[in-house]
Amino acid sequence: MLQGQREVKDQQIERQAQNITRLTDALAAVQQTVAAAQTLHARRIKKQLLIGEAGKDQQSQESEPRNKYGWFSMFYRKNKINQKNHNLSSSFIVSNN
Repeated sequence: MLQGQREVKDQQIERQAQNITRLTDALAAVQQTVAAAQTLHARRIKKQLLIGEAGKDQQSQESEPRNKYGWFSMFYRKNKINQKNHNLSSSFIVSNN
């Protein structure tokens, strides 16, 4: 009777040892994947920062001529948009009456 119980326990221990080995291997694979993903992400961020710095220089050079009349055109564009919205709301009120 004790011999049978010991064999069952030995089988359980062997299965648990196999599970531990399998899970350890899976954990190592996940750690490698995470490390690769972190490296890729760091490279992407570095590239974006480099492009961003170059883009800021380029934008400042391009925006100088555009800003010459920027505030003036923005003022009139807003008025045109407001007039269009007013005309739309007026026609809606008229059509509902």
